[in-house]
Amino acid sequence: MRYYFLLSYLPEIQIGKEPDIHFDDLKYLLDMNLTEKDLNRVKSLLTLIDLKNVCSVLKEEKVDPRGNFTEKEIDEGLLVQTNLPEFVFDYISEHVGKEESIRYFSEVYVRFFAEAVEKSEGFLLKYFQFEREFRLTLLALRAKQFKKDLSHELQFEDPTDPFVAHILSQKDMEGFDPPMEYQEVKSLFQENLDDPKDLAQKFLEYRYNKIEEMEKDKIFGIDQVLGYVARFLLVDYWHHLDEEEGKNNISKII
Repeated sequence: MRYYFLLSYLPEIQIGKEPDIHFDDLKYLLDMNLTEKDLNRVKSLLTLIDLKNVCSVLKEEKVDPRGNFTEKEIDEGLLVQTNLPEFVFDYISEHVGKEESIRYFSEVYVRFFAEAVEKSEGFLLKYFQFEREFRLTLLALRAKQFKKDLSHELQFEDPTDPFVAHILSQKDMEGFDPPMEYQEVKSLFQENLDDPKDLAQKFLEYRYNKIEEMEKDKIFGIDQVLGYVARFLLVDYWHHLDEEEGKNNISKII
């Protein structure tokens, strides 16, 4: 399926510049133009926001309105086990009490990425693989910064996974040296540690550029649409990023 009209109509977006379209309007255009199968691909991409919102609901914090579900729908979903992925309900049933559910919530992301990588293809597969590895790299760098035990930080990950194994092989070292393709993450982390907002913006820009590479040569297809949505979320988030959000952003990512 080719989306000539949709992709020609959507305004250009650029990191650091306020988008000329609101997310609600973008969502409306997607609903009106995409096939049901491709809409489900967009919903899969937005699941990461849903998971963050589940944690926010458990913490009684404000939710991100750009997910697939409203705060009320998430509340109801957790109560009657609807809407949300099955692994979320499995996790909640295994961790009794709100405090425990919040404390080990990183396990939900581990389950999500395992399932998403297994079931996805094309752009989504590349995107989820990148997001997972980027977050793991950032987690390792943060763990070394605060002298935390990498084995504990990665307790829910599969230790036989090559990327995880690479991190764990350095658990007794003073620093962390990521794979070549993530050396830039380490450089950005080290160069901007003293300015949380700037660091958050540098990472948004880094992810934006990587996503743009993924959709290269995917002209007018669903992969280009998905790439646009993924980049839009980063551009939109940059626009709303303030000093306090910058301080919390890195923790939220990992």
